[in-house]
Amino acid sequence: MIRIAIVDDENMVCGGIENIVFQLSKDNDIELETEVYLSGNELCGALKSHECFNLILLDIEMDNGDGISAGKYLRDELQDDTTQIVYVSGKNGYDRQLFEFHPLSFIEKPVSYDKLNKVLKKYLKMFGDENEIFSYKSGHDNHWIQLKDIMYFESLDRKIVIVDSENKTHEFYGTMDNVFDQIKSSGFMMIHKSYIINYRYVCEFHSSEIIMDNGKALPISKHRKNEVLKWQLKMETGGKNNYE
Repeated sequence: MIRIAIVDDENMVCGGIENIVFQLSKDNDIELETEVYLSGNELCGALKSHECFNLILLDIEMDNGDGISAGKYLRDELQDDTTQIVYVSGKNGYDRQLFEFHPLSFIEKPVSYDKLNKVLKKYLKMFGDENEIFSYKSGHDNHWIQLKDIMYFESLDRKIVIVDSENKTHEFYGTMDNVFDQIKSSGFMMIHKSYIINYRYVCEFHSSEIIMDNGKALPISKHRKNEVLKWQLKMETGGKNNYE
């Protein structure tokens, strides 16, 4: 899933962009999710609360926190160089200051299908599923985490535990089969009915277990050994960072 923040102080503009994104999702068979913010300050508040996006379509000129201030907050305050910014403006020229925030692209208003499609294709070409986001629900709240930051999933009774790259845990209710269906094209492997691991955090492969970067030894189930071996060989011989 690719999450897109649409930031503009005009409701009609936001609605029009949302419609284009919906059509792009259908035409490209990609899961695209949008959130709308009517000011730069609104966006910054969401980012501060750990909202996670792949792309931010950010209007440059807004009264309640402009695009320059929001870009500065994302890059300098949050130290986030992963989320891609696409600046949107009604003007032809762009302030050189904007280039400090390493935008993916610029779009002139009005935003059209062709302009946004070009940006989406550029994003996919540059990043593919590298920055794909995994979403889950805990209680009444929705949460998001980038797949590249997940070390492994562990099943404990009805709960799924995510162990992230900082060895922190996140819990939600679900099934491992449903989780694996969502992420199996992104460098993950189910090595046991209770474990799904991310190849980038594998430290050592053994015949009956895998050692992860945090030192945890995770078991390989007997009936998955051949499948895990094929996956290991594929990843170690320069294959794509996915499992097919």
